[in-house]
Amino acid sequence: MYSANLAEALGMTPQALGSELSKILREAGVRRPGKGTVRVGTGQPFRLGFLAETLEAAIAMYHVKAAAVAA
Repeated sequence: MYSANLAEALGMTPQALGSELSKILREAGVRRPGKGTVRVGTGQPFRLGFLAETLEAAIAMYHVKAAAVAA
C-alpha cells in the first residue's frame, strides 16, 4: 500500500504515518525491503509505502515479544 493513500484514509500526513510505522518496524526488528518503495500493481509507479508482508512480520514479532514478557 502507498503511504500517502493510507495516511489520507487515516487523516494523517504521509510523513507522520511513515515516521510512526517506521519506528514500530525498527522496534520489532523488521526492515522494509526496496528502500521503502512499493508498487500497488503491475505497471504502477514505485512510491513510498509498506508491503503487507512487512507489516505482518512486525505484528508477528510483537506477538513473540509479548509472549516472552508474559512467560
